[in-house]
Amino acid sequence: MLTSDLLRVRVGRKFIRPEYVDPEEASLLELARELIEAHRQGVGGRRGELEEVRRELTGDGTEFLMHRGLARLLEKRCRFEVQSDLPPVDLRRAVFEAATAQRRDVALAHAFDRQTVLESAAHRVGVSVEALEAGLFADLESEQRLVEFRALSPERLLHRYNVALAQTVLIRARRLVIDLPDEPPQRYRQIFRYLKFYRLMHRLEGDPEKGYRLTIDGPLSLFRYAQRYGLQMAFFLPVLLHARSFRLRAELVWGPRRVERIFELEAKDGLRSHFPDTGTRFPEELQRFADRFNAKVEGWTAAPHSEVVDLEGAGVFVPDFTFVHEKTGRRVWLELFGYWRSTGLADRLSHLRAHAPGPVLVGVSDRMRVDEQKLEGLPARVFRYREIPVVSEVARLLEEELTSDAKDGS
Repeated sequence: MLTSDLLRVRVGRKFIRPEYVDPEEASLLELARELIEAHRQGVGGRRGELEEVRRELTGDGTEFLMHRGLARLLEKRCRFEVQSDLPPVDLRRAVFEAATAQRRDVALAHAFDRQTVLESAAHRVGVSVEALEAGLFADLESEQRLVEFRALSPERLLHRYNVALAQTVLIRARRLVIDLPDEPPQRYRQIFRYLKFYRLMHRLEGDPEKGYRLTIDGPLSLFRYAQRYGLQMAFFLPVLLHARSFRLRAELVWGPRRVERIFELEAKDGLRSHFPDTGTRFPEELQRFADRFNAKVEGWTAAPHSEVVDLEGAGVFVPDFTFVHEKTGRRVWLELFGYWRSTGLADRLSHLRAHAPGPVLVGVSDRMRVDEQKLEGLPARVFRYREIPVVSEVARLLEEELTSDAKDGS
């Protein structure tokens, strides 16, 4: 994404339109090629040297915002390191101590010699004078060395720039409405799974036959996590761009005066995702939970859920896990809540109670700061967790669910 000072948009009375670039324009491809080559040739050199070359290519005026935006995206593909035989702070300390010792020498009080100080300091720390001088200020940002640059093609850089413009606008969204009218089931599962992965508050309407309408509450509906949540929403956009037909409408709060504006995006706008389209992604920490559960708990099998569950005309449900009791075949689903508001949590649980076709366990992250009193009397079995659920806690709740079913059957 871009910083706000690099954002290029046209602001109308109602709508905001990013100033996208044409990824096939020859002059822009040449500029992108020059910037990429400058970074490629800068590997091994100082960061300050690379910045000087970039300034020559990007300029300083507002007419060069796009140039600096491209450079910003390339900078994120760089890895800089401090290169010094010893920590620079230790080298500076040795030089200061050597200089102080020389000043105290009455015989040399009027003949202070820089080279002598450096030789003395280098001897103290066990390096050469050349290595000492090279490392003295190696921890300054301008002295860091570019050790890795992940190159890409000029065309891909321009496509990435267009997506970055849209992402930067979405950080200011109060609400998103996304229509997905015609996608295969695999795409729906992927999109819904990423909503869970990015912990985005959402409501779903529709069905696989007619398509879905997805409503996402924006970061300005929260206070404590506004910045982080806004980034999560922007990170979700490249996933949506893999859809073959979508329509996005974002309600924005724009500028210091917080005026309302609209941002719209459709598949036909031609934005190309830089995310690899590898299908459904599942968070690594939750996969570790599933592996740990299956290794420790007998009688139950845990699997990351990959199906979209139809809530009988009341939307869809994409649980994080399905637990299957091996003897009875009994299924229990688990849904985890990360950054939902407490009111949204209560509404979601009531919705599941009314429409879910089977029992649901609910895990509530401590990040939500939901009072225990607010969890009393909720319709599903609820537990708290920190980073990932506790295996023993989930196993206990599953057994309680199984026992409850047995009592109801008797």
